Amino acid sequence: GLAVDNLLAATVVTAAGDVVRASETENPDLFWGLRGGGGNFGIATEFVYRLHPFNPMVYGGDLIYAVNKDFLEFFAELHETLPNEANIEPQLVPGIGESGETLAVVGVTWCGDHTAGEKALAPMLAFPGLVGGELAPFPYNNVQTSADAFLGHGKQYYLKSGFLDELSPGAIDVIVEFANRGAVSSWFQHMGGVTATVAPDATAFTHRSAAFNFGVMYVGEDRSQNDVKIAAVREYYKEMEPYMAGFYTNLNDESEQKTWGNYGPNYPRLAELKKKFDPNNLFRLNANISPS
Repeated sequence: GLAVDNLLAATVVTAAGDVVRASETENPDLFWGLRGGGGNFGIATEFVYRLHPFNPMVYGGDLIYAVNKDFLEFFAELHETLPNEANIEPQLVPGIGESGETLAVVGVTWCGDHTAGEKALAPMLAFPGLVGGELAPFPYNNVQTSADAFLGHGKQYYLKSGFLDELSPGAIDVIVEFANRGAVSSWFQHMGGVTATVAPDATAFTHRSAAFNFGVMYVGEDRSQNDVKIAAVREYYKEMEPYMAGFYTNLNDESEQKTWGNYGPNYPRLAELKKKFDPNNLFRLNANISPS
């Protein structure tokens, strides 16, 4: 599930300089808003999280596939049928194939019983488009550091993303087209599962029906390529946007109106909360919620 769904309490410094506690029993309205409303209501100085028993050795690895319609249809169907113990996240990386083509590097993590994981994930190993990789037990900490080299300090970055409720045929066509162009990378973050079992108004985060967070990204070291690559990201995102249903607020660079609309039916409640805790909009250098 989401980190916000495992938050038990937070200590917050408000715009007035008060130090308050937010939980289900203390300032529950603020506790509701903190879980998806970003840094609009104060400065959090402490979080208390619910912990879950977890085997530090998980089952999974990286599997590499050719990027085409068959693979994306297979991935969409697989996502609908896998248990909550699975986390499957393809990254479509240009230029890494033998002929310079884009390949899907699929990060696979199974956090349950390893034998059950082998059985549930067997279709991934049997899929004809598999190019390489393997699944085996490995330390979960490896997941946390797997992108360190790719996302190293000093590189140039530009990212746009949005939620997909499904991987529709139209979206698949766009993804295959831009993968074939090979200008920039794209990726899926696995959602659904436990995230979808929480009501849309139970926290400020309302996008409970999303299946994926889909991102388009440029990472590079040559500043002279920035303008061309940023334009490529924006073009790709523009073609994907009709299939998207909102976006992850902290990755926002949209207009205020679009930001407000992204909270859906939760926005009026968030605006009232903003008026209560930050009426002068001190905390505004964010995906801002207006106090009016």
